[in-house]
Amino acid sequence: MNDFTAHSPTTPNQPVAVVTGGNSGLGYQTAGALARQGYRVVLACRDTLKGEAAVQTLRAANPKADIQVSSLDLACFTSVQNFSLGFQSQYTRLDRLINNAGIMAVPHALTKEGHESQYAVNHLGHFLLTQQIMALLKHTPGARVVSVTSLAARMAKPHQLLDPPRRYDKWKSYSLSKLANLMFGLELHYLMQRNGLDAKSLLAHPGFSQTNLQSRLLNSKKISERITGKALLGLCQPADQGALPIIQAALSDTVQSGDFYGPSGKFQIKGPPRKIPIPAATFDSRLRSAFWALSEQQTHSSYTTALKT
Repeated sequence: MNDFTAHSPTTPNQPVAVVTGGNSGLGYQTAGALARQGYRVVLACRDTLKGEAAVQTLRAANPKADIQVSSLDLACFTSVQNFSLGFQSQYTRLDRLINNAGIMAVPHALTKEGHESQYAVNHLGHFLLTQQIMALLKHTPGARVVSVTSLAARMAKPHQLLDPPRRYDKWKSYSLSKLANLMFGLELHYLMQRNGLDAKSLLAHPGFSQTNLQSRLLNSKKISERITGKALLGLCQPADQGALPIIQAALSDTVQSGDFYGPSGKFQIKGPPRKIPIPAATFDSRLRSAFWALSEQQTHSSYTTALKT
């Protein structure tokens, strides 16, 4: 269901935010922080029942929270397009787009469009969503797009964005998808600058944080994955702490477009949020441009067209 007409009208000048994967973990914490600042928050979730349950919990903690749920399956381009059309039929502004949802280290699977599932959900779905909803971002003063990446991006080989490995490795595929998030967020920053948009593209990673992604490892049938899950759990900070770099990127008055935020502790694993250096893997502007063009081709989309609307 994607009936945006069921959403109650916003109050005059009320800011609006979309959080993908906002029903749990980092997205849930980010949604709560935005709601506390007076935003109308739309939880864009594949499982709307879990989304509705999250809304009830958030409202119990903050009775004034203005939160709605809408269906979004990032693995399906049609779902992304339907969400975008429905959102724009109901809302005239979009102040914050938090591209947070993701899957991690799942068995090999292809989407309906034929893309590897981690790459599709973590990167292509968000790439298309941002393009489809660009008109609102463009016309909302001070709008921000926050792309959530991961420390795992450090393990990816940049050239494989254009020439992926033929043999599937779920961890390498996950790392590559998170490097794609970095490339997207940075190139979006330059695109916004070149087109004179009053909007910001920011990046954030949560360090090692306890979310449903780690829980799946703990419940795995494979002993090696359960061991990995327990080791990661020992290093993890709670989700409310892991979400702080995302929240800072979304809400701080001092951020600049192109900034990257993560934990301040050793190896950026945990700790209070701070601005961190952009990884060198993203510095190759020709690679970023080529990967952007490939992403447009794969999603059958055009940012040039979207920016003209």
